[in-house]
Amino acid sequence: MGDYNPDIVAHQAIPLAIDDAAAVLELMADYDWLTTPDINSDEDLVGYDAIWVVPGSPYKNTEGALIAIRYARENSIPFLGTCGGFQHAILEYARNVLGWRDAAHAETDASGRMVIAPLSCSLVEKTDDIELRANTLVAKSLRAGRYLRRVSLQLRGIRRFCR
Repeated sequence: MGDYNPDIVAHQAIPLAIDDAAAVLELMADYDWLTTPDINSDEDLVGYDAIWVVPGSPYKNTEGALIAIRYARENSIPFLGTCGGFQHAILEYARNVLGWRDAAHAETDASGRMVIAPLSCSLVEKTDDIELRANTLVAKSLRAGRYLRRVSLQLRGIRRFCR
């Protein structure tokens, strides 16, 4: 679920990734790409076995994204939020579980309680080494001391990317 944009590399890759995973697992994957304006109530999501809210925010209909995320959470439907989808999952949780009615995303509402604050620079398509501290949960889960990946999280020492 998200507002498809052919200029966003992830949007091109997502259907291919689903198809590849289904082939490897010898499963049939049946999926739809819903845009945020398509989602106005829970009824628009009935029958889906999982919900993936994809990158590409701000969404055309933020409320549509939040409806999908809440629906997945309340109905124990597997959910994946990547990039903006994950950020909106945090926003949905802040509003509907923590009760922060004024929680907002800085992309769309600078006056709300800043649950999702803007980054000081763009990290899109940035690559660098990340040093994992020994015996931390992330280091243990990855079983590595160093891990190279595209940086998409705000990490300690991030200012060096913004020079």
